[in-house]
Amino acid sequence: MLGKSGIKKIPETVDVVIGPGATFKGDLKCEGSIKIEGEVLDSVLETPGNVVVAPEAKAKCEVKADVVSISGAFKGKIDARRVEVIRGGKVFGEVHVDSFLIEEGGFFSGGLFMRSEAPEDPFEE
Repeated sequence: MLGKSGIKKIPETVDVVIGPGATFKGDLKCEGSIKIEGEVLDSVLETPGNVVVAPEAKAKCEVKADVVSISGAFKGKIDARRVEVIRGGKVFGEVHVDSFLIEEGGFFSGGLFMRSEAPEDPFEE
């Protein structure tokens, strides 16, 4: 989806909501954002939009998205432009990002791989 300037436009709509009583298992591709309030197990989620893991949600999956915001529990692999671990959020796994934020009260255990160009190491001679 391209905007007037030819730059890829990030969808603002939520196309899919996995509700608090629902469990999803499988592959999901959509053009809008995805909100997880229930459980996602052994799945692949792919969107040019955002993925939100709500406070009571559990997601064990692979995610490819623009921004991933986690305030619930996540285990798996994330490939995104930005990942935000919100207070109460728990992430276990591998994260590949340009930008990473963890709020006080958030938890991260795993591998973090920054894609942006590394700055010059001020300690190397």
